[in-house]
Amino acid sequence: MTMANLWVEERYIDKDQGASFGGSDPYESMYDITEVNKLYKACMKQFGRVTSKVYIDEDSTTKPIGWVFEKLMRYDGTPTNCPNCNVKLRSDRVHHCLVDYGAYGGRRGWYLQQTWVTLHVAPPTKHSPTYHYFELGRRV
Repeated sequence: MTMANLWVEERYIDKDQGASFGGSDPYESMYDITEVNKLYKACMKQFGRVTSKVYIDEDSTTKPIGWVFEKLMRYDGTPTNCPNCNVKLRSDRVHHCLVDYGAYGGRRGWYLQQTWVTLHVAPPTKHSPTYHYFELGRRV
């Protein structure tokens, strides 16, 4: 018996600015509903550490339907090397030449990106969007 693949939806948030800046429509992943752990690990590799789950309230219960990931990302236009000494800039340490903390953005050109990943068992219906969420921890 062939299992149906999970559908994935992503939303991107600049946590430093408190602004959403994009995302995806639900798309079919390469993982079926028995491979949620593989999908989770792939998301951690792409989007960073997990900080919480995404929940919906449905039928008087709260259900987990995805995860929230965080990682540091570079703002567009931020130089990759220090303009003073040409040393490669890193997100995990303060560079000695950039005395002004505001140079190139809040974290010297870096921001904390949140990615909200929600799982679906099918694509939303076209005419009146109905989402078919996959509940985490559900037995298959």
